[in-house]
Amino acid sequence: MNQQHGTNSGYQRHRRAGERACPKCREAHRVYRAGLRAKTSDAAAAGFAEALNAEPEVSEGLDVLADHRENLRYVRAAMRDPGAVRSVASLSKRRAELVAVIAQAEAASRPGSSVWDQIAERRRARREGLPRL
Repeated sequence: MNQQHGTNSGYQRHRRAGERACPKCREAHRVYRAGLRAKTSDAAAAGFAEALNAEPEVSEGLDVLADHRENLRYVRAAMRDPGAVRSVASLSKRRAELVAVIAQAEAASRPGSSVWDQIAERRRARREGLPRL
């Protein structure tokens, strides 16, 4: 068998033969894998930038609610990125948290929504077994 040492294919041949790869082949495989990781991270960065550009703008403002909306935009864009498969569960949880915080802040900002009204609403929700915001 014609083995070319110092290449990734040489490394693969060693592995298929059930032997430990020579130092030249191990180094070639390490360089090959590093190149794959670099390509993957570059593609992930480009994918996220594209997903973020596709995500519509959130209303402008310098307040906590606007900041949560912008954070929600980032989370939604990250979830659209195919490279984020491993982090979908944590992103989904964060999205649910942000939606709850935004809904609570919007409810608190409505006219006639005093602290006492909020307490009464929470008591009513607790009695009815509704999920907490």
